[in-house]
Order: sequence, then C-alpha cells, then structure tokens
Amino acid sequence: MPSATTDKLTQLRSQLQDCTNPTAAKLLKSTIAKLESQLNPAQPKPEQPKAKSSQTKSSTIAQRKAALKESQKQTNRKISQQQQTKLKPPAQNQAKPKADATPQQNKSTSPTQESPKAQTEATPQSKNPNPATQTQAKATPKEATQLQTAEQAPAPSKSSDCPWEPRLLPGNGTHRAWCRIPGTIRMQEAATEDEQPQYFLQVEGHLVPLRVKRDTIKWVKRTLDKRLMVIGYPQILEGQIKWLQCCGAYEQSADNPERWVMVGVWNGKWQKIMVQRDQTCDPTTRILYPSPLVIEECLAQLKGGKLYEYECQREGITVTVVGVEAKSVDAA
Repeated sequence: MPSATTDKLTQLRSQLQDCTNPTAAKLLKSTIAKLESQLNPAQPKPEQPKAKSSQTKSSTIAQRKAALKESQKQTNRKISQQQQTKLKPPAQNQAKPKADATPQQNKSTSPTQESPKAQTEATPQSKNPNPATQTQAKATPKEATQLQTAEQAPAPSKSSDCPWEPRLLPGNGTHRAWCRIPGTIRMQEAATEDEQPQYFLQVEGHLVPLRVKRDTIKWVKRTLDKRLMVIGYPQILEGQIKWLQCCGAYEQSADNPERWVMVGVWNGKWQKIMVQRDQTCDPTTRILYPSPLVIEECLAQLKGGKLYEYECQREGITVTVVGVEAKSVDAA
C-alpha cells in the first residue's frame, strides 16, 4: 500500500506542475495533502500556509474595499462640482466679463499704446494697394485658392482651339440621312405591365425595329397593320438596316415613291459616311456613321474627307450606294 500511495503522489505532483487551471490545481493540492497525511499520520498538519492564505485573502479584501471607497469619493466630488457649476447665479457670470473688459479699456486709453496704432494707420505699408489681395483676405480659403490659380493660369490664346468646341465637318447644315420606305407597322405587346410595347416595320418579310417618340405613339397606334409609306432616319451597318427612327407616315401613292437621301463626308479608313446634324437644330453635333454597301465604280471616285451626295438603292433591308456626286461646300 505505501508503494501505491507514493506512486500516486508522484503522479499527482507531476500533474500539478503541468496544470494551468487554478481550480484543478486546488483539487490536486488537496488530494496530495490527504495522501501525505495518510503516509505520515503522526506529523501535525501544517498551519502556516493556511495562515498565509487567510492573510492574503484579507489583504486583497481590504484593498478592494479601499479602492471602492476612493472611487465613491471621486464620484461624489464630481457630482458636487457639477451641482456647484449649475447652481451659480447669473450675476457672477456677468460680472466676470465686465471685470475683464475694464482693463482692456484702460489699456486702450493709455497713450503709449495709442501711438503705435496711429503710426500703423499712417504708414502706407499697412494699406493694401492691390484690390485682388484684399478680396483674397475677405474670401474663404477655397475662394482664395481659386483666385490664385486663376491669376497663375495663362490667358487662352484666340488662335488655339478650345477642347470643348465640337468638331465641324465640311458642309455642316447640308448633311442628310433619311428615307421614305414602304412597309407595315407592327406592335408586340409587353410581357409585363412595367415594360413598354415594341414596334417594328415589316419590310418585304423583314422586321426592322422602329423607334417611336412619345409624341408620335398615338398616331402610330392608329396606323397599325396598314400598308403605309414611313419616313424616318435609318441606321445602316454593313449594308443592313438595323433600326429606323420613325418621324411620320402616310398612305402610299404614285406621287410619293420610295426615296433615299444621304449627304455626308466619306471616311475611307472605316468605309463609312459621316453624317452630322445641323448646328442650329442639334448644338451637341451628333454624328451618325451609316455604312451602306458601295459598288466598285463609286469606291474609285470617293476620297476621304470630301463631301458627297450618295444615290442609294434598297433590296429587302440591304442598302447599296450606286451613284456619287461631289459637293463643294466650305466648312461652317
């Protein structure tokens, strides 16, 4: 039995050394003490550690009580100070600025201090002859920085082109790109209430998307599923009509046949016609780039940057340039 208890003691002591939990360490210590008392019953129990532990406990309790008392005293002091500041009469608060104002008046009446003020007002250096600096002194910091940058920036020369000015093409005001084409307007109902219905122009079995403005929706709805002559601005890409902006429609007749009008500057690099809106109608200078097909005879006549009138023919939704006429119009 003693050998078993000693082995158990060694195990518990090793566990106590490795233990980090305070509660588990207390349990281990108590079991070790019991085993040691069983091995040595004649020896008296040690009383000093208990006394030390009791002393440490009492000292910590006393420290906590003292800390609590000090914190309560500090809070009471703060409360009393706040109450005193709140309960001060207004006469005392008003008396202080008066007392502070009297020495300032005395200082201003003293002759020794009035003489330098008069000197500074009399000297020409104190007065600012430049009005721009006076405005900077009165203005806010942001305005001052803006004034400085405006003064430092060089004045724009009249010969230099402003970057915000639109680029004008030759023959501005004579550019055109519109057509009068026979077809039937169709409407596709919207799938949901939030969406708008879509309109198409049926041209010889092809459906061309039709762009309709708000002021023309009413009469477009009245002319649905009727054979009409529709007027609009076409968008042509690689010879195909991609969409048509509707401007009007009327019944077909021999007096109003199909017509294509296209006037613009030829761009040989892109093989496109640059059509610019009239500046009086469209100040933003919107430029369209239709690209119809061009026969070889016309390609030989076209030169980049020149203004031409193009004769077009349509087959289905394919548009081809079959004739070219040069226009001698100066740049606007």
